[in-house]
Amino acid sequence: MKNINQYLKNNNLKFNKDYEIGKLTTIGLGGKADYVVYPLNLTELINLIIFCRKNKIKFEILGNGSNVLYSDKRYKGVIICVNYISKVRYKNNKLYAFCGARLPYLSYFAMLNEIKGYETLSLIPGSVGASICINAGAYGKTIGDNVIFVVTINQNNKIKIYKKDELKFSYRSSNIKENNEIVLFACLEVQKGKKEEIKSLMDLYAKKRYESQPLYERNFGSIFKNPPNNKVYEIIKLANVEDFSYKGVKLSKKHLNFLQISTNNCAKDVLYFIEKLRQKVYNKVGLLLDNEVILVNWRRKYVKRVKRIYK
Repeated sequence: MKNINQYLKNNNLKFNKDYEIGKLTTIGLGGKADYVVYPLNLTELINLIIFCRKNKIKFEILGNGSNVLYSDKRYKGVIICVNYISKVRYKNNKLYAFCGARLPYLSYFAMLNEIKGYETLSLIPGSVGASICINAGAYGKTIGDNVIFVVTINQNNKIKIYKKDELKFSYRSSNIKENNEIVLFACLEVQKGKKEEIKSLMDLYAKKRYESQPLYERNFGSIFKNPPNNKVYEIIKLANVEDFSYKGVKLSKKHLNFLQISTNNCAKDVLYFIEKLRQKVYNKVGLLLDNEVILVNWRRKYVKRVKRIYK
């Protein structure tokens, strides 16, 4: 890893060495990373990605750190945190949002500029890049609904532009995710509205979220994806497993698709709870829940494949 250390210093990149990953995630768990690097613009980001690939240095892109569970073991490589690449611009009747821009900021920026259609994103704790990859959304609307085109860097270090009809958005997925490409920025649609009406809608969605989700507790957001025509919290109730707990990890009483953890829990406790809960639900109702939480840096023996059938 000497070459990455020299590269970071030679290029005056902002970085931390031997850094606790939990400080970068909403769940607050995970081991230490060899390096966490904070590129300040797309040029620094692209050059760093290419350098890591050419030198066979393991790396992960991280935004706001929601919806992800790192293992307790050391991450032997580079975590590239894109939080500083967070500009949102309104130009030529289009919105341009960079990968590290947080969805609440995007929603607020749209409201200030009297642009409607982003109200449901106001309380999703994700960043634009990751949210486009998984087509994040709430209350029947997703970020993919507003996309005009997306610019990515692919596995061969080529810059690609995808128009909306090429992106194959689906529930919590896109072909960007399937191809392991990295979103650089997106161009988004503009529909003009009245600021007061947009703000009123944002307040309404905020009220619904605060009433139904444990927003002030450490969690990922949703643990599992909703199956077609079903809600996970209803399935958990049907399976009668809402009281299951493990070493202080349990389901939130406010929303049964959210976790509640204690200060003593480690990432391994959380993963065990998730896998055991999935097994219990399958045994009771015959439905295999699919993780919405992304697992990073886990040994294979700790991670069961999503399609495994429990007996």
